[in-house]
Amino acid sequence: MRGLRDRGGVNIWPGFVDALANILIVMTVVLLLFFVVQVYLGDTLSGQSREIDDLRDRLDLLGEELRLEQVLTGELRESSRALEASLASSEEEGFRLRSELEGLRVEKARVEEGLLSQVRTLEVSLAAGGEREKALGEELALIKDMVGGLRRQLLVLNEALEASERRDEESQATIKALGQRLNVALAGKVQELSTYRSDFFGRVRKLLQDKEGIRIVGDRFVFSSEVLFETGSSDLEEAGKDRVGEVARTVIELSKTIPPDINWILQVEGHTDDVPIDTEEFASNWELSSARAVSVVRFLISEGVEPHRLSTAGYAEYQPVERWKEGEDRDRIRLKNRRIELRLTQH
Repeated sequence: MRGLRDRGGVNIWPGFVDALANILIVMTVVLLLFFVVQVYLGDTLSGQSREIDDLRDRLDLLGEELRLEQVLTGELRESSRALEASLASSEEEGFRLRSELEGLRVEKARVEEGLLSQVRTLEVSLAAGGEREKALGEELALIKDMVGGLRRQLLVLNEALEASERRDEESQATIKALGQRLNVALAGKVQELSTYRSDFFGRVRKLLQDKEGIRIVGDRFVFSSEVLFETGSSDLEEAGKDRVGEVARTVIELSKTIPPDINWILQVEGHTDDVPIDTEEFASNWELSSARAVSVVRFLISEGVEPHRLSTAGYAEYQPVERWKEGEDRDRIRLKNRRIELRLTQH
């Protein structure tokens, strides 16, 4: 380097150092300025960020206030509509009340007019009262005479009524005595019929006590339907005719011993189970039970029993001797309820 200085005769190193120093100073100043600018910008940006956050918070608050305002606006609109409807209803009610008030005013005027008319009529009547007073006095005297006559007639009627009551008491005593005698006579007839009924049941019991499908229940003979009829039929079977024929012969023999003044009958009752029937011949169990009772009566008549001593009744399934309960044998109960009952009773 010294050789360069010697050859050129010019020393550039100090200038180079000065230039380099100036550059370093400039770069230092630039860096300082850059740092200062960075700090300033950072503070500025930080402040703006805080302002932005504040603005966002205010915006959220304004949005919430706006939502509440919208809700309040909706409620106010609903309240407004309700008030409008109430106002319309109030207007209608006011119109109705005004109409009623007008009607009451008209009615008031009419009533006042009527009262005024009555007052005028009373005034006229009072004016004519003096003239009518004399006439009323004469009418009063006539009425007193009539009352006296009516009182005399009333005394006569009271005497007749007392006599009639005495006769009525005597008649009541006579009727009571006759009723007692009639009750005694009827009791005797019932007792007499009970005697013949016991004789009848005793004889029939001896005839049928060993027969299957026949039982005695109180004052009735009960024939199982299977003994007399096929299922769903009202035609009396041959075996059934034999059983009913024995009863017919007993009835004929008994009728010869019963006095004619005892009005007895043999009632034949038909009963079915609760299974419905709907055939061409029988539309329901009513028809079937009645037809079976009629078949038995017709056979009794054919055997010689007098028709006027017989009657029939059909009860369908509505008078069972036993009702089915849960857990019981329903077929057994139905078999028991399908029956023909014979009862000797007084007509």
